[in-house]
Amino acid sequence: MKVLIAGLPKSGTTGLLYLLASSCANKPRLLFEPKVCPADLGTEGGDVIAKVLLGMNLDVASFAHFDKKITIVRDLRDRIVSALLYSQYHSNYLEDGERVRIVRECLMRKESSPSTVSISEILEAIGKVSGKQNSVAVHRARVAKSITWFDDYVAAMPDGFLFKYEEFVSGNYDALEQHLGLRISGAADVPEGLQRVRRTKGHGNWRSWFTEEDVQEFKPLLSPWLEKYGYDADDWALSEK
Repeated sequence: MKVLIAGLPKSGTTGLLYLLASSCANKPRLLFEPKVCPADLGTEGGDVIAKVLLGMNLDVASFAHFDKKITIVRDLRDRIVSALLYSQYHSNYLEDGERVRIVRECLMRKESSPSTVSISEILEAIGKVSGKQNSVAVHRARVAKSITWFDDYVAAMPDGFLFKYEEFVSGNYDALEQHLGLRISGAADVPEGLQRVRRTKGHGNWRSWFTEEDVQEFKPLLSPWLEKYGYDADDWALSEK
């Protein structure tokens, strides 16, 4: 059986890859974020699990022959939070202690008084030390592009099984097992070399990160998408504490 896992970055694709791999009786071949399906996949036998990230230059059509397709969907508000700091992993400003201090102090203010520091303010601090202008507008455009990538993929793979990230981290696998015809009994143990992708393994954390300013910023952009994929687009309540 050939299984395809697809999703946006920071939506649990890596964890799901290793969960399924550890649940297979025979050790499957794993494909980690290829942009195009390898040509030899049509001739060799054995189980294959591929995970792809939706985005630019992904040859979606080359994966259309996979037996089972899983499209993992995550609340975009949580994705924004999850990607916020991970996106700095390769930033060159991390080599400069003074520039790191500027971002660190912004995050320390966020920790001490969450409701007074917005996502936009954090983005502006990162943009300042990175030499990137209009960082908030650029981020908004990137989020809008991710919505397009996701919607286009779902339209191109109508036989894909939509699996919510929230069900994944809660261990609710019944519908996924039925789709795959596979008992999920393994663990989502990510190899040491990929430990950086792990975060809270939870959901709803956006309520503690977003401010009222962020709600005003993101609600018009995200609400139609949230409703389309089964989230409560009217619930933007923030954590009181």
